[in-house]
Amino acid sequence: MLKFLSHFKIFRKKTALERYQSRLVMLLSCKVPPDVIKAILLNDPRLKDYHDYIRQMDEAYISVASELVTKWSNRAKFHTQS
Repeated sequence: MLKFLSHFKIFRKKTALERYQSRLVMLLSCKVPPDVIKAILLNDPRLKDYHDYIRQMDEAYISVASELVTKWSNRAKFHTQS
């Protein structure tokens, strides 16, 4: 039974990539300044595999990503309420 349940995302540990992605999307949706987003991600030891990548992130990219996450998450809320 446990082997069967492990195929479902809610019953298994997140991979490093899933942790990075969910943390990034959460920060992007909170309208946190780009430099703060980078600092938070770089201070998370669970994301150490991605620290080099995070250091190279352009803050303009982070700003645009934040706008898109905010725009599309609001759109998703609107469509699910209809």
